[in-house]
Amino acid sequence: MISNGATTAVRPPRRRVAPWVKARAYQALVRPQLDYAAEAWNPYTITVVNRIEQVQRAAARFVFRDFRRTTSVSSLINTLGWDQLHTRRLASQLTMFYKIQHGLVNIQLPHIIQPATYFGRHDHQLKYTIPEASIDCYKYAFYPRSVRLWNRLPPATVSSPSLATFQEAALPAVRGMKLPVGSRLL
Repeated sequence: MISNGATTAVRPPRRRVAPWVKARAYQALVRPQLDYAAEAWNPYTITVVNRIEQVQRAAARFVFRDFRRTTSVSSLINTLGWDQLHTRRLASQLTMFYKIQHGLVNIQLPHIIQPATYFGRHDHQLKYTIPEASIDCYKYAFYPRSVRLWNRLPPATVSSPSLATFQEAALPAVRGMKLPVGSRLL
């Protein structure tokens, strides 16, 4: 038995840590790593998206110390009030597109992104034409994907007067979107 004080820092705590502390630790230390550079790097295949989501699912199990196979991890995540990481990345991408469109960052829209000439009955007036792409690495790149998302937003969201009001409206709008089923996501 070692009795010096250095080993006590390595030992696990004797009492359990409250779930809210673990949830805060995940939100402060792990999730920022998963959200980092989401505007530039946002995977589009379901396989990669699911692998990233597994980190959050493992964190939810860790927070509640519930590792049983019969436990619904989705209900644990809903209890914690966490959004899917894919949803957060899409909202972050839309926020960056809003910043570019309104000149809040020093990035110009490329010449290929043009205002739409056709408006459907449910379209908003800030709609853009979707750039043609046949290669997946461009089809799911920032601008084509952001334009597809932007065009699906409600008019009240895209015409938000400030970034804060846009961000408040964008996440619920992305949550409400019905994403395509298949091997590729929006």
